[in-house]
Amino acid sequence: MPPHDLNQSGNSVIGGDDVQRLRAAHNAARQAAQAAIRDTTRLTRLLTILSDPAPLDLLLDRALAALSELFAADIVLLLDPVGTGTFSPLAAIGLPEDMIDRPMAEAEPGYVAVAMHTKAPVLKTEVGADPKVDPQLRELGAETAVWLPVLDAHDARGVLILARCRPLPFAHSDADLLVAMAYRIGLALEQAQRNTQLKQIVAAGREIGHHLDESIVGAEAVRLLPAVVGADAAALVLSNSSGPPRCVTQVGVDPAWNHVWSRLTDTLLRYSRLAGSLPYCTTDLHAATEQFALDVPKSCPVRALLAIPVGREERVRGLLYAMRYSTRPFRPDTLQVATLYADQLSAALENARLYRAVRESEQRFSTAFQWSPVANTLTSLPEGKFLDVNETFLRDTGYTREEVIGQTHFELRIFDNPVDQAEIRVELLDHGQVYARECRFRTKSGHILICLISVSMVAIDDRPCALSSIIDITKHKSAEQELRESEERLKLALMGADLGMWDWNVVTGKVGFNSRWAEMLGYSPEEIEPHVRTWEMLIHSDDTSYVREVLNSHLAGETPHFETEHRFRTESGKCIWVLDKGKVTHRDGQGRPLRFVGTCLDITEAKQIQSERLSMEHQKQQVWRAESLSRMAGGITHHFNNLLGAVMGNLELALGDLPQEADARLRVAEAMKASHRAAEISQLMLAYLGQTSVKQEPLNLAEATREALPLLLSSIPKHVRLKTRFPSQGPTILADGVHLKQILTNLVSNSAEAIGEQAGEIVVEIGVTAASDMRASRFFPLDWEPHGARYACVSVADTGCGLDAATMERIFDPFFSTKFTGRGLGLAVVLGLVRAHGGAVAVASQPGAGATFRVYFPESEQDAQVPARESVPISAALEGEGLVLLVDDEPMIRTMASALLARLGYGVIDARDGLDAVEKFRIRKDDFLLVILDLTMPLMDGWETLAALRAVRSDIPVVLSSGYDEAQVMRGHHSEQPQAFLRKPYGMKDLTAALRAACSVPPVTSKEG
Repeated sequence: MPPHDLNQSGNSVIGGDDVQRLRAAHNAARQAAQAAIRDTTRLTRLLTILSDPAPLDLLLDRALAALSELFAADIVLLLDPVGTGTFSPLAAIGLPEDMIDRPMAEAEPGYVAVAMHTKAPVLKTEVGADPKVDPQLRELGAETAVWLPVLDAHDARGVLILARCRPLPFAHSDADLLVAMAYRIGLALEQAQRNTQLKQIVAAGREIGHHLDESIVGAEAVRLLPAVVGADAAALVLSNSSGPPRCVTQVGVDPAWNHVWSRLTDTLLRYSRLAGSLPYCTTDLHAATEQFALDVPKSCPVRALLAIPVGREERVRGLLYAMRYSTRPFRPDTLQVATLYADQLSAALENARLYRAVRESEQRFSTAFQWSPVANTLTSLPEGKFLDVNETFLRDTGYTREEVIGQTHFELRIFDNPVDQAEIRVELLDHGQVYARECRFRTKSGHILICLISVSMVAIDDRPCALSSIIDITKHKSAEQELRESEERLKLALMGADLGMWDWNVVTGKVGFNSRWAEMLGYSPEEIEPHVRTWEMLIHSDDTSYVREVLNSHLAGETPHFETEHRFRTESGKCIWVLDKGKVTHRDGQGRPLRFVGTCLDITEAKQIQSERLSMEHQKQQVWRAESLSRMAGGITHHFNNLLGAVMGNLELALGDLPQEADARLRVAEAMKASHRAAEISQLMLAYLGQTSVKQEPLNLAEATREALPLLLSSIPKHVRLKTRFPSQGPTILADGVHLKQILTNLVSNSAEAIGEQAGEIVVEIGVTAASDMRASRFFPLDWEPHGARYACVSVADTGCGLDAATMERIFDPFFSTKFTGRGLGLAVVLGLVRAHGGAVAVASQPGAGATFRVYFPESEQDAQVPARESVPISAALEGEGLVLLVDDEPMIRTMASALLARLGYGVIDARDGLDAVEKFRIRKDDFLLVILDLTMPLMDGWETLAALRAVRSDIPVVLSSGYDEAQVMRGHHSEQPQAFLRKPYGMKDLTAALRAACSVPPVTSKEG
């Protein structure tokens, strides 16, 4: 700034240039002030118009007319966006009638869209050739124009266009003022729209609130929503307790898309911010649903979408959808309005739900009251008049409804005892209820019912009333009496059946035991703790796991009932066997046991009988086994004797044919010895089977045993000592002395072998035992029982290895031995010989503790004889002549015996069986000197053949031959008897003796024969 000139007084002097500048500034200031005043005046005029409470469309027409006048505009348009690139005139000045209702579509990006998106004015001159200008403006001849965004507190609401049809551009200052005016118009539009929406919400709330049906409420709310929020379509989706959300109603959109809104609702309710009850809004449905992995078909027309929660407080029942087919977004104020609308809908739905619940409750109460199996009455208070009764009451009392309604209990004389009625009334007024009071009711016919009555005070239309429930327990009371009588009868039956009884509360563990249960175990009822642990503690420890397993199976419902046989420990410490039987009688809804009832029977005696029966069965099986073995061994021995007889006879013949100096004589003699040894073994087998002859003569048992001592000592090794304990005068028995020695020898030899190589001793003892005092762990034969009064006993005890139970079972089996194969006939022979004498053998032993064998013989009262020494007579071969009939089914026996007879000088005719023999005998009956007849043959046995031969010729001598013992063969009754018996196997000597005997004894015929 250049310096000012100063006058003489020091004051500055203004030059001509400064005056010009001051004037220019003054003029500019004045013009600015005038422009401000003008702008303020124009803005005030617009605000005055917008503040008028006239309808919105009239206000907008006035406002646009004022703008046309104030800014010399030929065309003024207020555009509302309809869709992408499409705007609809909301108000217009200078627009022909045919264009007012027609949307204005401009090319994207046109100046309308630019003003909307940038929220800034656009001024253009020479718009006639500009492609971004709306075609309608160009068609109307506009040459200059300004596009202004219409803003409100939230966003752009539309575009205000002012155009001139002359080349006069709008000043930038005008544009600034127009921006402010457009903002005021936007605020007015927002306020007007909000007022309109609020009125619509109120009207809609009033409309939907009138309905009490949820489906109608939803349908009305959806129908009204598009007008409230400016949407094209709407839908309501509610949660479904039995499945995914369901679209209950829609408007403006095809129902074919209902499944889209249902799936979207399910997703939004679970994943979106709706968890906080906030609306969800999008301008591109397809892009938004991709983030939720929802497949929305491209053909779905909806673009912008608003989802508002429906529900009160924290419970969201569903979503209310507002939809637009364009991407025009829902404004924030619209979201607020939609939320208020959804609240109205939620309240209406809740009211409808409550109304429905009340109606249903009333219906349920009415149904329950009227059709309850319990008699129900409703009476007024304090009068006590019947207001309502149900069918059960009428049926029980016999009255009709007309006879009851309006009457009182007293008038109908319902209570048999009026005191009951008075006490119930007092208790009801004092406490508000009466519960399960027993009283007597009188029916119309005078019949008395025993009932339980419960009464509660209720309010019906603000009137105090009494609601009563009456249960007829007359039959129940009668059943109780019958039950008491039945229980008494059951008690008597249990006493008669000797049954203990228990009743177990499975939940608490308490058990009720009757007196018999306690007595069975030796306790008094007071000594028994009434708990399940008592039952468990008294079970024998060896039976606990088994009983628990059976019990648990029944408690789990796996078995129909519980039944076990087990032992209980009694008060004395002994055990008894019981049969425990029971059943779960009550279970809860999950099948868990509640009550368990059962009985207990003492079966100790039955168990003992069963044990004895099983022992007898086992003994019978053993006897059957022994008999089977005996039959098999006897058959084998018979065949063996036949074969052995052929061998021995032929060897004897061969030996007789050989010269004295022949070397073969020695070998044949050795074969003869072996054959005789085999014959002895065969005899031992028969002895085991008891099929040997017993020479019954009185013997002094002690004396006979003393005479056998040298033989016994010779049969044991030196490291074994033999001790004896004999009475001075031994008992007398009927026995064969040879067999007795064999019994003693076999027993002592067996004891010596049990001692083995170690030093030990054997004690032989003789005594007498009464049959009643005979005790033994086992008797053999198993079926033997004492019959005499007293028995002589020979006991042989050793210090050997002893016997276990399994060995003792088989110790008397033939050829069974614990030593080595080929031994084992000794004890078998002992048993056979003892059996033949009518006695038995008892064995007592334990492993490692030696064994004691006791042989029992029936004691005889006859005087004992001194046994004579046996002499073996030597008989010369009998030479004779005559014809002998030889009958045997074995060809080898026939050949051998024929040769022996021929050697003796007899002629022989042989026969293969009884029929053949009888046939040949008939032909030459007078020529035969005698007959040698086999016992066991097919078709006809020896006895049958003997009878047939004697029928032909009664005096024919007969020699009966068999491998069995003579005593066994001759046992029984036969019509004919032989003169002699020939034991197989036999040789020349035995044959000669039999022939001599047959020729010297006359035939013997039975008296019955």
